[in-house]
Amino acid sequence: MELSKTTLRRLAKSARLDMAPDLRQQKSDLISAKLTNLMDWSETTRLHVYEPILELGEVDISLFINRLAKEHPSIRLYTSRRQDRDWRIESYYKDAQVIVPRVFDAVIVPMLCFDESLHRIGYGGGYYDRFLSVQEKARAIGVCFEAGRVAQIPAEAHDVPLDVIITEKDVLYETTAINQRNGYT
Repeated sequence: MELSKTTLRRLAKSARLDMAPDLRQQKSDLISAKLTNLMDWSETTRLHVYEPILELGEVDISLFINRLAKEHPSIRLYTSRRQDRDWRIESYYKDAQVIVPRVFDAVIVPMLCFDESLHRIGYGGGYYDRFLSVQEKARAIGVCFEAGRVAQIPAEAHDVPLDVIITEKDVLYETTAINQRNGYT
């Protein structure tokens, strides 16, 4: 029996929030380490990251961001922030006034749950699907706790599968998706 996105969302939120905060942080640190070692970040110039909402139990990637900023200071970091009812892409560093690029080399996205086909479920607003759909050359990287792995996501035509998903236990790659999104056949 296939579960609805609403049901999967509810179950994933519960599983994430049921984790003890210190265990969630340990798993976040493991995910950050895998993210750091995922690729040669020195080839990246524009990276979009998310700002974890810790009260919602999101994977905390601040260890990765801090290390990346220290080891690769030339990488420009951006994030999406909600202003009123709209999302805006801004410099990750709140006090920096920079021109925001339209194209990114990589986009790191949070999620509630995922499947082996590298589909994800977020909070249901569709922001990242819309954003990723115009980032055809960017490597789409998702991070999630292993507790968010499900048998199948009921994917719809507008859902954008990711290129890579990292959990504290695994790194899932979709070679075909990476090659197509990066122009290789």
